Amino acid sequence: MQKEICLYYWTADQEQKNIGDVVTAYILEKMGFKVAASETHFPPDVFRGTGTMPPDEKITGIVWGLGYAGHPGSWREHPATFHAVRGPVSRDLLSLPEDTPLGDLALLLPRLFSTQRTTPGTLFVGHVENESPVNLGTLDAHRIADTWITSEHLFESKVQELVDADLVLTNSLHASIFCQAFGTPWALCVPNGNKLPAPLKWKDWGAYLDIEITPVNTANEGRKWWSTTGSHGTIRDLTPLVEAFPYPRPNQSVRARLLTPPDHS
Repeated sequence: MQKEICLYYWTADQEQKNIGDVVTAYILEKMGFKVAASETHFPPDVFRGTGTMPPDEKITGIVWGLGYAGHPGSWREHPATFHAVRGPVSRDLLSLPEDTPLGDLALLLPRLFSTQRTTPGTLFVGHVENESPVNLGTLDAHRIADTWITSEHLFESKVQELVDADLVLTNSLHASIFCQAFGTPWALCVPNGNKLPAPLKWKDWGAYLDIEITPVNTANEGRKWWSTTGSHGTIRDLTPLVEAFPYPRPNQSVRARLLTPPDHS
């Protein structure tokens, strides 16, 4: 019998879902679990994967890959069990042990499916909270995309859309993580009139990659940043992240795939 995992994420109760929130459900289902979306993050057995906990909220449940953007303190202040977090900043803010497994679950995706880069040019991917229209001419970009999906069945095709470019400019954290995972050049870009949501999570992501993520204003600046800095970002060994998964894995073949780095040659 399949184990059912109670999963909470930001858009769980919405018809349209933010693709970064769907990563965990996709991976759990690939591993052979049934997923039940929770409309609250308070149940003690709720599962927390991709996403970022904001300041002034207690982390609850079972944590595997969650980011933290709250105040410095101790993991003991949160009614949760921490098996892995997104990056070094999350780990240190929570005073977790140095050997806590790190990594965003989206980094595992190339071990489950592949993408192709077939469309030239520069793509801008906006965060779901962007408030002002984006002028592609000002950015010197060719196309624009968002991170909403209407069905979880469209997950792989949406990821393909978001990494199919010569360069992706974005202020969506998971768009940048998808690009890094699948080998597409990217750069942080916050268009005029919009904001950088939760800057601390970008610091966490940069610390994980061991690079400094600085925003750019145009595609040309983005290409220069990628050449000098972004391309040197390093995805760490994901074995500790996979091995930190807190439940027995009913699908051992998928576990083996998650432990096997993709071949980008």
